[in-house]
Amino acid sequence: MQLPLALERYTIFRELAWGGMATVYLARIRGAAGFGRTVAVKRLHPHLASNEELVARFVDEARLVACIHHPNVVPTLDVVTHNGEIFLVLEYVTGDSLAGLTTASRKADTKIPIPICLCIAAGILNGLHAAHEAKDEKGNPIHIVHRDVSPQNILVGVDGIPRFLDFGIAKAANRMWETTYGVIKGKIPYMAPEQLTGAATLKTDIYSAGVVLWEMLTGRGLFRYENELLLMNSILLEVVLPPSAFNPHVPPEVDRITMKALSRDVGERYETAHEMAKAIDRCLDVASAMKVAEWVQTTGASVLATRSKMVSEVEGLDLEPQTPRIMAHLP
Repeated sequence: MQLPLALERYTIFRELAWGGMATVYLARIRGAAGFGRTVAVKRLHPHLASNEELVARFVDEARLVACIHHPNVVPTLDVVTHNGEIFLVLEYVTGDSLAGLTTASRKADTKIPIPICLCIAAGILNGLHAAHEAKDEKGNPIHIVHRDVSPQNILVGVDGIPRFLDFGIAKAANRMWETTYGVIKGKIPYMAPEQLTGAATLKTDIYSAGVVLWEMLTGRGLFRYENELLLMNSILLEVVLPPSAFNPHVPPEVDRITMKALSRDVGERYETAHEMAKAIDRCLDVASAMKVAEWVQTTGASVLATRSKMVSEVEGLDLEPQTPRIMAHLP
């Protein structure tokens, strides 16, 4: 794709990230009267554009996210078509993925402070609850199950707010496509045992959030086998030790919350993501968004500096705003 590319009132400038299904670009809205705004644009890889299921999934992602209204979920702002391709326009959030921030912490040989872990986990769970409770335009519950709760799909902003993104493989009542039973969707290390057979419920997301919390608290992967068969076997059978076994500073209450979420028995997990978020909120030492923001700005300093430079360059390259002639007659 030749850049910059004009898509209606958007101009795509720079590649931001690349994944298995799509590429995310930095773009700008061009509006009247000098209006401009930096956004992110998600594009399905061209070689996948002929796959009807993947295209339907891509469009569904926009439809599902449009039903979720919550500060812990990155909103989809628009859907644009161009030369037979579909582009999703997303809110651009200044920050870094939890995966990137975790990697930076490990490289610095530091653990994420426990209060920061708890605040991020609570935000994740609140975003999940909003997805789980979402309704369509007619008020009907759509029962969204994210199915890919992982550090790669959690963006922590410089405002200290964690946000979910990428509902591409989410399960919902009104999707245009159906998942074949028994087909695994998601990242195996973060899957609940029942998800390994293709089954997924709202409590599956709660388990995955528990894995994310466990890994933040300990600074290591919960299930670390490179062989997929061994990895799945460990998820099904391996004894899971509480976070305090690897980080003695984790208090008993946080151990209990994490291990309840990680129960292999679905019935023993929290009933809702909101219930788990409330349990975390009752802990005495949960960081404020301001403290998380300070941690993000320090830990992700290198990535943030690079992104800031990119945004500045893009805003400098932006097209001249279109000003209506009527403006000339205003005092």
